Amino acid sequence: MNVLAIDPAFGLSRYVSKTGFALFLDDKLVEYGGLSAGQAVDFGTRVNLLKQVTHLAIEDQWHGRNIQVMKGLVMAAAWWIVPAHDLFGHTIIRVSPQEWQKAVTRGWKFGRGSRKDNPAIEHYVRHRWGLAENVLLTPDMLSAICIGSVAMYREGIKG
Repeated sequence: MNVLAIDPAFGLSRYVSKTGFALFLDDKLVEYGGLSAGQAVDFGTRVNLLKQVTHLAIEDQWHGRNIQVMKGLVMAAAWWIVPAHDLFGHTIIRVSPQEWQKAVTRGWKFGRGSRKDNPAIEHYVRHRWGLAENVLLTPDMLSAICIGSVAMYREGIKG
């Protein structure tokens, strides 16, 4: 199975992150990276990634208190979901932040005051996919790789 995993992001004032992506072809991690806001909204960039896969795994929005952040994340996810579903007929797999973080850190608690355990997440990704220590992995890339890993496991896709 071929899966594109997306950790959608959007720019909000000074807090700008990249949209993380991970491309799994024939159940192997073959490409991963971060897309700037301009790249993420570029239709050609999205189509080039989506035409290689049959499934789209995307982080579901967490319903926090800030409506502006929620609106931005919904819009960022829609940029991927709409063409994946309407143009390519891909299966959409939504993975909540709680689900993938709990799976890769073995029991992470989610709620007020909780933080991502980035060292544990990075250890999981490097061990699971055989990535060397000298390979640069940003938090956006780590999130996308984990979303894809958990989605493939949950859906019974080999990997």
